[in-house]
Parts: sequence; structure tokens; C-alpha cells
Amino acid sequence: MTAAAGWLAGVLGLAGFIPYIISIIRKETTPNRATWLIWTLVGVMLGGSYYAGGATDTIWVAVSYVAGPFIIFILSIRRGEGGWTGIDKACLFTAAASAFFWWFTGSALIGLCLSLLADVMGAAPTVVKAFRRPEGEDKLSWTLWALSGLINLAAIDDWAAFSIVAYPAYMLICAGTVTALLYLRHPAPRPYRPDASEP
Repeated sequence: MTAAAGWLAGVLGLAGFIPYIISIIRKETTPNRATWLIWTLVGVMLGGSYYAGGATDTIWVAVSYVAGPFIIFILSIRRGEGGWTGIDKACLFTAAASAFFWWFTGSALIGLCLSLLADVMGAAPTVVKAFRRPEGEDKLSWTLWALSGLINLAAIDDWAAFSIVAYPAYMLICAGTVTALLYLRHPAPRPYRPDASEP
């Protein structure tokens, strides 16, 4: 049961990148090279430290968050734009710090916590954007990522282990928050119903 849930969560996580990739190919979206390189590196650190911390059935979402950003980064080389923001630099520094402290202390948990911190820093602007300009984010992608995070909770086989629970819980909170904002701030249009007083 947990293995099937983990696989399904991973597939949904990867599927969430498809609408974004299509929009890049159609030249509707211009990804930032630096940002997606950072997301790939942070994903590698998260996935590596999470696996080293004992994750098995829940690892596939982490794998999807390496594969998806990497594909987008490759596309951004020709179809993207440059530029490094302060958030990008801070995320890169934190990801490097997580790798160093993981190596220095031998603790995968420290590496995981620092990698999650880097991810939080990178996600913060997206949460703000979802609140202020929800039309700038893809509802379908975020809905799939939120579902992926929810299903991945069913793949947890040891709820007492913080190193196993932390990543799925964080991903659900992050994706769920953005998804909720997109629907609350940009609801689907309601069908027109003429008022009874209209002729």
C-alpha cells in the first residue's frame, strides 16, 4: 500500500511539470536559468539527504522534484533568460551549506533540514506571487503537486521518524498553500444566470 502510494505520488509530482514544460515549448513562458538550476541543485540535496535519512516509499516525489526542474533548466539554456536574484544566491548558499554540514557532521538530518530551509526561501516569492498575481501561476501544475504531496503522506511507513515525515509534510503544506491561493484569489468563472428581474 505504501509503495503504491509512493509511486503514484511520484508520477503526479512529475506530471505537474508537463503543463509548464509545454508552455516553455510554445514560448508562452520564459524560465529563469539561474532559478531552475538552483531548484535542481536543491532538489538533489533534498532527495539525497532524505534517502540517506531512511526514506524508501516516499522518495519518488523527491526524485520527481529533481527530474522536473532539471528538464526545465535544460530547456532554459536556449529558451530562458539569465539573471541572479538575491533569493537565488541565498538558496544556492544554503544548498551548499547543507552539503558541507552533511559531509562535516555525517548527519543526513542536518542536510535535510538545511535543504528544506533553502526550499522555503525559494518558495516564498512564489507564495507571494500566488497571492498578488495568481494568473501568473499554472493551476493544473500546482493542483497536481498538491495531490502528489497529499498522496505521499499515505506512503509514510514510520510516522515517528521526523526524517521521514518532514519532507512529505513540507511539500504538502507548500504546494497546498499555493494551490489554495490560486483557487481563492482566482476562482473559476461562474456560469451566467440572468436575474429574475431581467426581461
